[in-house]
Amino acid sequence: MSDMSHVLIIIQGRNPGNRMSDPDNTSYTEQIIETNIKLLDIFCEKIVGALENFEDASNFQEEIEKIKPQLKIDNFAKIEFNYPTSKYDVTIVAPKFE
Repeated sequence: MSDMSHVLIIIQGRNPGNRMSDPDNTSYTEQIIETNIKLLDIFCEKIVGALENFEDASNFQEEIEKIKPQLKIDNFAKIEFNYPTSKYDVTIVAPKFE
């Protein structure tokens, strides 16, 4: 029997249309990560690597710091990365930690 747990990361991206009359473009992606990490502190350190595509967001560090307090209470965290012309809502669904 495996001790691995699954972590689901859902990303919704919103980008403005090309012209004022164009609707915003929305994209969805999801990623499933297998992990055997049982401690929240270690998980929060490691999840930064899975979110490295957003390191150039203007609020990257502030949003990363919001993950741990949310996961202490629930088994998910919601954060939002901001760019000049787009936003990415990221939901991390993780197992309960010790």
